Amino acid sequence: MIETQLNNLNGNKLPKFKNIGMRQFIFEFEQRTALELDLSLKDLLILDYMIKFFNSDSILRRRSGDDFYCRLTYKKILNDLPILHIKERQLRNIYSKLEKKGILERLSELKNQLYIKIDWDKVFGKKIPSNLEQSEIDFTEVGNGLLAIDNYDIKKIKIIHDNARVKNLDKNILLEEIKKSLKESISKISYEIGFEKITIDEITDKEIVFNVPSISFITNRFSEKFSNTIKEVLSKFTS
Repeated sequence: MIETQLNNLNGNKLPKFKNIGMRQFIFEFEQRTALELDLSLKDLLILDYMIKFFNSDSILRRRSGDDFYCRLTYKKILNDLPILHIKERQLRNIYSKLEKKGILERLSELKNQLYIKIDWDKVFGKKIPSNLEQSEIDFTEVGNGLLAIDNYDIKKIKIIHDNARVKNLDKNILLEEIKKSLKESISKISYEIGFEKITIDEITDKEIVFNVPSISFITNRFSEKFSNTIKEVLSKFTS
């Protein structure tokens, strides 16, 4: 039994929350993570809207250093989501709340335009525990062909396989095919967050070791998609 003690914004203790029987996801987000971050349904609806809006072809982006910020005005959200029943002042307060939690960041150098970025890794799941106890992350190496956390580096994921011919594959070609398949089967924002920057560290006759930008994002949301995509691509090269 897992119990999480949560605090609200005022520092008051909330009742102990038991996650047994809890629905796993609300919109695109893991409910446990949303509770730990003290996010309301309005917060989640706005973040869900942002995912879809940032994935549109017409979105305007600005780059600052290595980060990209997307153009999204208060008026646009209020016009598209009248179900929120809030005014601009209240929406600004929600933005401030998300900013204090480290979820949202506004590009402050642009005074008359609103460009923001979201820390999707924080929104989509807990960080992998530093002690790497796999029981805590519910993600163990069982059976053939399943994803597994590599026990020497929390940025690595391995695929277990039993085809010796795999070790002779070109890493760049294999990775290109995997990314191409993923890009066609998931949303643009999900691809950019979880898979665009993955690399292959090693290919052997028993496993493929990937270096990934966000283990929590993949393991919480796309473990089956990732492993099945790799199986499909491998079958093309080794059949």
